[in-house]
Amino acid sequence: MLSRVIPLVLLWFAGLYLRLPILVIPALAPGIQSELSLGQTGVGALTTLPVLMLSLGALPGALIIARFGPLAALCGALVILAAASTLRGAAPPLALLFVGTVLTGLAVAVMQPSLPAIVLRWTPGYAALGSAVYMNGMLMGEFVGAGFTLPVVLPLVDGSWRGVLAVWSAPALLVVAAIVVAHRTKLVAGAASGTAPTANPPWRLPRLWYLGVILGAASAGYFGTNAYLATILAHQGQEERLATYLLVFNGAQVVGSLSMIALARWLIGKRGPIVVMAWGLRWR
Repeated sequence: MLSRVIPLVLLWFAGLYLRLPILVIPALAPGIQSELSLGQTGVGALTTLPVLMLSLGALPGALIIARFGPLAALCGALVILAAASTLRGAAPPLALLFVGTVLTGLAVAVMQPSLPAIVLRWTPGYAALGSAVYMNGMLMGEFVGAGFTLPVVLPLVDGSWRGVLAVWSAPALLVVAAIVVAHRTKLVAGAASGTAPTANPPWRLPRLWYLGVILGAASAGYFGTNAYLATILAHQGQEERLATYLLVFNGAQVVGSLSMIALARWLIGKRGPIVVMAWGLRWR
């Protein structure tokens, strides 16, 4: 039993940091903008820059995983993420803020493809559940980062947005420590080093571009809304509703994620659920 639970717990906490350091920024945007005199474009870039780094760092991240193995790549990326995300709180100078933001995005770009590879090693025979669990962690990272920062964490650090970044970022090192201990004590299966890719991605395959456009459009809408929600509400004179709107907007998807955990075996890899969801979006 323990051999099944521990990999799932570690996957959940690793998934948490796929989005938490990015989605904490929209809640802190008014404080950052006020203290550092950033314009709306600059504040929005603090959320959208990491998303850009996800796309630019995806292929290099895959090569890093192939060279060093998914476990080493994940742990190294988590260490870099903790340091870079905390570094953002050292601004001014503004260069530190944006360098830390870029490095945070690149670290997540390495983590994201490493987790599916680790799922296959840590949860053989129940990989669908392992995938659903780390995806739930990712969605919960979005939820707690955007939704809990203002009402819960900010008061604990006397209203300091710098303190919030440290509070959310530093525990990533605890996740690394837990993964290393579990690996050395054989509580999780070894993630052996990968091999160099034998072929380039199939750039001429139309389906590759279809899926890329769909995922890109969905991500642009989601992260764009988070990035500029504070600006939109300020323009409408509703700044006091930022915490509530972020909580509801990012929390709505948690229900779907919990459903995926319960139904992962029957839903993942099946065409039917995708068709039904697409039809529902068409007529909503």
